[in-house]
Amino acid sequence: MSGSGLNKMPHVATINPMSRPIRIEFSGAFYHVTTRGDRRENIYDDDIDRERFLTILGQVIDDFN
Repeated sequence: MSGSGLNKMPHVATINPMSRPIRIEFSGAFYHVTTRGDRRENIYDDDIDRERFLTILGQVIDDFN
């Protein structure tokens, strides 16, 4: 791979200034969950779609809580 230039790429770790701190999780804690589309656009097509999301969210909570 001498001609590819890949061996000349420096391996530099960067930190994203917009990243969030690590979330500390513990048993019995309450967590606030939000959902929002890009530019605050709707993320559900209609009420049926929203209810489907809430049903799936409830199943995930039952399975992993």
